[in-house]
Amino acid sequence: MVKVPATAAWKVADFISALGLIVAIVSLIWTQCTTNAHLEINLARDLIKEFFSEDEKSRVFHDMRRAIEQCRPIYKSWGGHFDNDQVNRYLGFFEDLGFYRKRGVLTLESIDHGFGSYIIEAFEHPHVKRYILGLRAKADQFDAFIQFEALAKQIEGRSARANEVQTTRDGCSEVKSR
Repeated sequence: MVKVPATAAWKVADFISALGLIVAIVSLIWTQCTTNAHLEINLARDLIKEFFSEDEKSRVFHDMRRAIEQCRPIYKSWGGHFDNDQVNRYLGFFEDLGFYRKRGVLTLESIDHGFGSYIIEAFEHPHVKRYILGLRAKADQFDAFIQFEALAKQIEGRSARANEVQTTRDGCSEVKSR
């Protein structure tokens, strides 16, 4: 029988232990990444359901989407149908998406997939711009909807959205009367 020196035996044991540790770490990272992807997909799915829901609570999303798509007035003070709370709720939804993006909870790809066109349309709507600027200047809410603005600019900066952005700008350069 061949006698292995004690130091060689320890080296083999150390190697096997290190290899086991590496496999455990890789497995843990893979599991975490898979779990995060599933959580992101589930959150995105829930947000899409909320945004497109036809129940009475979410009706404001539907109605405001239609008004923005048709370039109609939105804010009551300017001839639209929506009060301050409703406009804030709609824009706040996009503000939350921007916050989730900033925190790394949702990717730009997921947000763009579910909401990209709606974010662009809202961001380019003259009344939305006026409303946000008014909050920032007149109400001293300097960071009002800043995450929405950052998110919209990121989505608009994607080359695949260039034509859509220009079409939206051209199509809604002025708010139509009721």
